Amino acid sequence: AVVSTQSTGTLFFVPFISVIKLVMTDDRVKQLRINTGVVRRIAKEKIEYEKQVVEQTAKYEKHKQEQTDKYIISKSEEVLNECKMMVPDAKMRLSKAIDQLKNIISECGDLTECEEFKRANETYN
Repeated sequence: AVVSTQSTGTLFFVPFISVIKLVMTDDRVKQLRINTGVVRRIAKEKIEYEKQVVEQTAKYEKHKQEQTDKYIISKSEEVLNECKMMVPDAKMRLSKAIDQLKNIISECGDLTECEEFKRANETYN
């Protein structure tokens, strides 16, 4: 590849392999950033789903104790069951995302000084 500076008109010859390494490094850094974000987002979702289960359980129990309308109790139970179903799904997605992040971290051992690598490693551990 040829690189020129416009101010002096000097041409520099950069080995093509160096250009490929830069592109590969940029792609790996991008993958680190993306997958770190995915793990963090899914972890937050899992926490929120767990909070919803606690809240919906309290509402369901309250409706049962107050002996409110059967329709309201059944809808409350339905919402609770839906919330309970989301927790295992979030755990499964989080596990897959962590595995994927682990694989990307292992492929990027030469990027240990990169900020994205450090952030990904913190997230993984």
